[in-house]
Amino acid sequence: MNEAQESLVAALKDKHPLVLILGQDAWRENGQEDPVLAKALTHLDRKDAKQRGWLQLLAEPLQSSFYEWLTERFKRRVPPDWLCALGEVPWSAVFTSSLDPTLKELFGKRQRPELVLTSEEMPPAVRSRVRPPIYHLFGHAGSQDPRARPPTDRAGLNGRRVNDTTPLLSRILDTATPFGVVVVEGMAGSRDWLNLDDLIGAVSNAGHHQIIWFKGGVTILPENDDFTSAVDAGRILVVEERLSTVIAHLRAVPQIADLLTPTPDEAGTVTFTHGRSLEVSSEQRLRVEAVASIVDDAWNAPLAPLGTDAAYAAFRRFHGHLGNRRSLVEGVRRGFAIKRDYEDALIGLVFRAVTDHASVDGPIILHG
Repeated sequence: MNEAQESLVAALKDKHPLVLILGQDAWRENGQEDPVLAKALTHLDRKDAKQRGWLQLLAEPLQSSFYEWLTERFKRRVPPDWLCALGEVPWSAVFTSSLDPTLKELFGKRQRPELVLTSEEMPPAVRSRVRPPIYHLFGHAGSQDPRARPPTDRAGLNGRRVNDTTPLLSRILDTATPFGVVVVEGMAGSRDWLNLDDLIGAVSNAGHHQIIWFKGGVTILPENDDFTSAVDAGRILVVEERLSTVIAHLRAVPQIADLLTPTPDEAGTVTFTHGRSLEVSSEQRLRVEAVASIVDDAWNAPLAPLGTDAAYAAFRRFHGHLGNRRSLVEGVRRGFAIKRDYEDALIGLVFRAVTDHASVDGPIILHG
């Protein structure tokens, strides 16, 4: 095995974080255009543009309906084999400049990803082999939230870059920790919406060869002084192959193939009174959480602090569309629930009726 393969195997064996940075050129093969990008440029009457790549979409302002059209193209696209192979790896988190809303399904074959579309959002677990966050650095097509929609012009792209992309990129090394590995696939410099300077700056404190940059599928490496310096300094290890090729090599080794199956790294202990506890197996969790929730000790763990904007966004989600039961509990713990002035009197009335039901003329109905 080469150094890149050894690093990936070591991270899998020791259950260290594996973080994927997926660029917009991950769908290219042998220099051929991404089929969705090619159709988009034709749709916009820009198929003869000299500058290729996703940045060409914003050469002129887009109509608001364009991303609805693009969403349909993404949903009809069949993921290539080399991209499907990425879904077999137990990633701890994924950062992507792609606008494809179907990535959650791609990585959801063996995991249960959590989407993060703005810098105000914080996933339930910042790193998890079971529920990895997928950070869409520029939002994704089809999002109903105006804050999470992709930009329609260059000014919007710059605003998104400052307000969301850069803050989200700052989470990469914190997610990876000093022991983890960061893998880059499908990044082609000026063709991508992700500014290479922003990415290199976000990983400037990475350890020796902690960043593995897979070149396969992209014809040339980025022509960037900071990138070259990072390679020379040993922070970035460049690999000529595609990431999927390396995964195929590892999958061929039986002892390593077993490591590609995600294993729970979340708290699975339910603590009761008198020192008793229950260890929840992965099989039990999978079976139970198909219809209900297991309230383990992680539900009572200290809450991550939120800034003013992030707290307001979480407050709006709590009173708008709850993602799951745990989100409901977290919102109550953060004090997001609004207490009405009649609640104390109503609760007192209910408890008195339950305690002395004979004194109540009629049934007791609890609703809501």
